[in-house]
Amino acid sequence: RDRALLVGARLASPLQRRADSAFSPALDLFFLSHPGSHHCRNLEANRSVAIAVFPSTQKWGEDDYGLQLFGTGSLATGRHAASAERLYARRFRAYRDWWAGLDPDDRAREYRFYQVRTSRLKLFDERNFGGAVFVSASVVRSSTSTKEV
Repeated sequence: RDRALLVGARLASPLQRRADSAFSPALDLFFLSHPGSHHCRNLEANRSVAIAVFPSTQKWGEDDYGLQLFGTGSLATGRHAASAERLYARRFRAYRDWWAGLDPDDRAREYRFYQVRTSRLKLFDERNFGGAVFVSASVVRSSTSTKEV
């Protein structure tokens, strides 16, 4: 699935970019990026994030399907950073070899994991629900589990 990440900033217009990412069972999304990138600097100014997840093979005029996720984004730290790396390496098998093969002075060594904490989502599946029908849900979190409501 393709993912488009939209991050807002106080003084700049929102920025959309494609992001290779991994999901946790709690609907957290993790992506790897350079802290100096435009979108990561925008996250420092405004943590609000919207994500579209959809197959890029969809054709105009045919039944569309996908997800829209909404939440907050930030630099992943501590156990969240460790979880991000584990999930990312599981999804992208070449990640660990790529990281291990970087020269010590390679700027890619500055990359960090970022976390998007999903608070609500919209699902659309025109084949099953009909045209322009969105199913909306909030993500309710507790200290012991994450439930979809």
